[in-house]
Amino acid sequence: MLERDKEGKRLDVVQRATVRAVGGANPTALASLWLYSQHIGARGDDFRQIVDYTPLGDAGRLAAFDKAVAGLDSFVGGGSGLYDTIASTYDRAKSAWRAGYTNTVVIVTDGPNEDDFGLTLDLLEQHLTAAKDPQRPV
Repeated sequence: MLERDKEGKRLDVVQRATVRAVGGANPTALASLWLYSQHIGARGDDFRQIVDYTPLGDAGRLAAFDKAVAGLDSFVGGGSGLYDTIASTYDRAKSAWRAGYTNTVVIVTDGPNEDDFGLTLDLLEQHLTAAKDPQRPV
């Protein structure tokens, strides 16, 4: 993510795009921000939620979200536990689900899953299929 392209560091581009997208979101939208890198979590998980689901219409919460996005560069490094993160993010989004809101998960990655000890793609697909709830669509 720290490699340069014509727009600057790829992470800079992701940060600017995220702040722009979140700032332009509907004020009643909820957003959460997660990091993922191997063993970054408190229990050795490959993910860490750094901003819980919060309404973006509150200026203070939006500022806190933007500050967290601006600090992402301090977490760059390590391999990607992508599949474990997708499963956990989906599960958390489903538990935070609210009627009348768009309940969506967006994953931004710079490469493939690199965790040999986590979920495989087949296991992730099985997990997501089993977790799907038509009454609480994410």
